[in-house]
Amino acid sequence: MFPAVTDDPVVGAGLTIKSLVSPISSRMVTAPMDSEIQKAVDAGKLTPQAGKILDQLKPGTHCLHKSWGFGRIDSVNFLVNQITIDFKGKKGHTMQLQYAAESLQPVSTDHVLALKATDPDALKKKAKSDPVGLVKVVVESYGGRATQDVIEQALTPEVLSAAEFKRWWDATKKALKNDGHFAVPAKKGEPIELRAEAVSRSDELVARFSAARQLKDQLSALDQIIKNPEAFANPVQLQPVITAIEEAARKSQRLHTAQAFELLLARDEICEKTNVAPGATAMTVAHLLREEDRRLGDVLLEIPAAKQRRLIAEFPGAFGESWSAKALALMLKSNVRVVAEIARLLQEQGKHEELRRSLDRWISEHSITTEVLYWLCKERNTGAFGDLVTPQVFSAILAALERDQFSDVKRGGKLHDLMLEDRELLPDL
Repeated sequence: MFPAVTDDPVVGAGLTIKSLVSPISSRMVTAPMDSEIQKAVDAGKLTPQAGKILDQLKPGTHCLHKSWGFGRIDSVNFLVNQITIDFKGKKGHTMQLQYAAESLQPVSTDHVLALKATDPDALKKKAKSDPVGLVKVVVESYGGRATQDVIEQALTPEVLSAAEFKRWWDATKKALKNDGHFAVPAKKGEPIELRAEAVSRSDELVARFSAARQLKDQLSALDQIIKNPEAFANPVQLQPVITAIEEAARKSQRLHTAQAFELLLARDEICEKTNVAPGATAMTVAHLLREEDRRLGDVLLEIPAAKQRRLIAEFPGAFGESWSAKALALMLKSNVRVVAEIARLLQEQGKHEELRRSLDRWISEHSITTEVLYWLCKERNTGAFGDLVTPQVFSAILAALERDQFSDVKRGGKLHDLMLEDRELLPDL
């Protein structure tokens, strides 16, 4: 019913049981201590710290225990020195007052767990009418920062079912980003933080990029800018980012070539979506392709699959009339995904026959790689190259698998599995 509470940090948030509610001093302690409790403290039956905590554990209030979770204080009896708590799975549980003060965490009336116990219908209405406000309640309840998992545990299943939460959260997360009062991380496991003042989405995205010191963090920040071009009503705000990208790419070219390509691809995509112009003398992707021509086989393997297509699409502009020859040579050095992207580009650019001739020659010479053979076998039913799949291809497959078996670099796994799993392949061959 309630989020599990243990001594271990809450997953991804770095929160312990003491931080599951906001500090007592700032939310609950405002009035003089109860007279009965003060007497117990003066008599030495309770420590002053225990007295302060027990003063907030009055009948009808709520608490958290590291083993039994969320509970409601039923009664406090100073004659027998006991407090009675109703936990969900342990009704009428009694504890000595000093021990209770040491093991129970008071929960304020505006904590999401207390609200869920006392008025779940109000939270359900708030989930529909004011989802951002509901997230604010949850995040404030957990000390100003909470992960998606913590928020989900706090709201399901009493406020939203698991299926409802997923749909609700997808829409709410976008609203949180636009609201400006929340720092919403890119990774699910990192905590959402509540800000004292709103920050515009554009300022937040630019600040995240400016604060990034590692290339991977810069690229992650740029991906967020690419996904949120509508945040930049004034694209001029991105000009310093474009300049910084170009400088980082130039510095990274020698030692981090793949990341240099990713930076320039990100710059070009941002410029396309926001109408910002790159620098007049800025390095282009085509220029970098020409300079790194000899290393493209290795570099392409380091670039994320989602960006390989954009890079390969730059070949015609970078290499002119010789681009198809370079692309075909690269096919024999690439993984299956790059092979497929090069083949797609060749066909889109009217180089279908050139690709067919190369495939036919590689099959005859047994120089074709397992990656190209895998792609060809997968494409055999599309009609474009089906007539090339002949017994001669079967011979080329056996030769390629044998060659790869004795290679220092283990390859051919995909083709090997395809031969075993595709029951129509051998008859087709």
